[in-house]
Amino acid sequence: MRYKRDSFPYDLVIRCMDETGATLQWLANGEGEFLSNEKPKETVLTDETLEKLERLANLKEKGAITDQEFNELKAKLI
Repeated sequence: MRYKRDSFPYDLVIRCMDETGATLQWLANGEGEFLSNEKPKETVLTDETLEKLERLANLKEKGAITDQEFNELKAKLI
C-alpha cells in the first residue's frame, strides 16, 4: 500500500507498535531489530513523589494551574 498508493497507514503502525512491541524502523522499512533491546523504565513512586502529585492535583482542581502546566510538572516528577 505504501508504494502502490503512495500512502502510509500511520494509525495502524502505531497500534501495531503498541500491541507487539515492534520498533517503528522495522515496521516502516523492514530494517533493524524487530524488538527493541531497550527495557522500559520502571517508575518507582516514593511517598514524597506521591505527596507532590497530590498537591499538584489539588492545585489543578482549584484552578491555580492549567492542565498543560499540571502535565508538564507531573512529567518532571515521574
